[in-house]
Amino acid sequence: MLAFVDDGSRRRAAFPAAVRETDAEVLAELRERAKAIRRTIASERARIDALSTEPRTWPLAERVALYLHHPVTGRLARMLVWRLDDAVGMPLDAARRSMQ
Repeated sequence: MLAFVDDGSRRRAAFPAAVRETDAEVLAELRERAKAIRRTIASERARIDALSTEPRTWPLAERVALYLHHPVTGRLARMLVWRLDDAVGMPLDAARRSMQ
């Protein structure tokens, strides 16, 4: 979601009129990019969901590189509960973030 943060670090529901007028093209572009990002995340979520039903064996380093360290997929993957051989759990950094 695109939002305006004022000088007092408060998030505002709407952009000020001056910003909407002087930067209308920039705001339109940013809104389009935000929509594209939301579509990408939805696609990745569906892809991960579909892959989770397939029995696969991958080296841990490959899973980390392709899922946990990926700029888009990583955010989703770090929230999942993973089953690796006989171990089940969440990536440690995700568990720490959720407790803070």
